[in-house]
Parts: sequence; C-alpha cells; structure tokens
Amino acid sequence: LAFPDERANGVAFTGNPQRSDDNRYLVNAQLGDEQVVGNDPRIVPEKDLLEVDSGGNVVAIHRSRASVLAEPGRFVLSDAQLRELGRLMFLAAQRLPLDTGPYGREQVLLDFEFKVDRSGALKIKQVRPFLDRCRGIICDRPPEDYCKDAVTLVDYNERGTCDPQTGECRYSYVEVACEKGCSGGACLEE
Repeated sequence: LAFPDERANGVAFTGNPQRSDDNRYLVNAQLGDEQVVGNDPRIVPEKDLLEVDSGGNVVAIHRSRASVLAEPGRFVLSDAQLRELGRLMFLAAQRLPLDTGPYGREQVLLDFEFKVDRSGALKIKQVRPFLDRCRGIICDRPPEDYCKDAVTLVDYNERGTCDPQTGECRYSYVEVACEKGCSGGACLEE
C-alpha cells in the first residue's frame, strides 16, 4: 500500500528482538517516508519501548532515542499514537492465528510495519512473524564439571547465554589447577 505524504512510518515488535529477556514492545519510527531500517546509518529513527499490561493497555512509555529528523524536544509518534499502536499490537498478538512450527508461541514475536497518514491516522501496513529463538530460554543448567586431566578441572559457569542462531545455551568455563589432583569432576581436597 502506498501512502502519499505520510507523516511517519515505522516498525514495531511485540517484544524486544534486541534483548530476549525484555518483554516491552519495541517501536522504531521515522518522520515522513524515510526508511527505518536499511537506510543511511546517520538517519537514526526514534526508538520507544512500551510496557503493556495483561489487558493490552500501555502502562508506560520509555522514550529511548529521538529521531535525528525531529526538532529537538519533539517526537515522531505522540503518546496517544503509541498507546493506540501498543493496543493494536496486543490485540493482534492475542487473536492472530499463527503456526509456530516446532517453536513455542512465546518465541515468536509479531513484526509490524505501520504508517501514519497525512490526517494523523495510524495504519498497519503488514504483520509478520519474527522468530526469537532465545525468548523464554533460561540458561541455568550447565554441563557437569569434569576433569580434563589428572590435575585440571573444567568448571562451568552456572549461568549461560542463549545463542540467537540456534536457541541453544552456551556456557563459559574456567580451567582450575587442582593442587592435589582431580577426580570425579572435582578437585581433591586431601
């Protein structure tokens, strides 16, 4: 759909694809028809994070970054427009049928492309699924520590990080020199 003389455009997600542990809705918006993604890196869009309650109401708006095209102190989207967009996104997430395949519903965000037309009306241009393999994944089950050799323990960290490409947990470790030897996945005490 073409929107002649659009006031603004943007993309938004029903979560924060930059941080899988952040459930706030991420909204990037830009004035006019200037692209939000894939554009000149100097033309930075507005970035807002919306806290949405279990009823679909936007309860907090966090203005993270201003658009470089907006006048100082001005926003691309008003608070009212952000509340309307957040509500529409919530309703779509609740009602839109979605085949998530082998992934849990919590791992699939909705990615919205929207416009604000010259009258100020918010228009949803398209909605598509966005797979976040790490959403809802808690990496707190490291492999068992083991003896690399007779005097070296491989000690895994209790907390790992999720690999966004695979959705698998990765754990860092340290190699500990065992003065009295290593056996059964532990340094010997005596």
